[in-house]
Amino acid sequence: MKEAFQRLRMQLEKTNLPPVDKWNPSNVGEIDIHIRSDGTWLHDKREIERISIAKLFSTVLVCEEGEYYLKTPVEKLRISVEDAPFVVVDYETRGRDKDQMVIVRTNFDECVYIDSNNRIFMASHFNNETKPYVHIRSGLNAVFARSVYYRLASEIVVECKNEFVLWSCGSRFVLGSV
Repeated sequence: MKEAFQRLRMQLEKTNLPPVDKWNPSNVGEIDIHIRSDGTWLHDKREIERISIAKLFSTVLVCEEGEYYLKTPVEKLRISVEDAPFVVVDYETRGRDKDQMVIVRTNFDECVYIDSNNRIFMASHFNNETKPYVHIRSGLNAVFARSVYYRLASEIVVECKNEFVLWSCGSRFVLGSV
């Protein structure tokens, strides 16, 4: 378990994303790219089979005023997203209770700590089904794969007022109540 946490932590430290927040392209349009709720990327209704291409696109993905775009220094192209653009496919923890630290990994190997900047929350964005999400970066969220969330449930504690609570990096997240 310790080694798995260290591996994700090292991956988190290697993250080097383009400075999309500094880019202000004048050419704005649309492209037929769609991200399904299971994290699959489609172009012209066909799956993007080369994961490296979708992974590259994910590094320039932004959410501005509720719309998703692929953004470069020269153009910004709107795409459609069914639920969340990323899926949490794994996590690891270190410590317990209030001293616990949780790192999640997305389907594109992006890792973040669940903390005050990358909050975990419950919402019903897609199909009116309440599911857990975590903020990844710049308004972009990841939905937890069901199996990963069921595994994460073992890290949740019941606290006062019968609340289901996850602690990570000194932050307390209420994920429901009895």
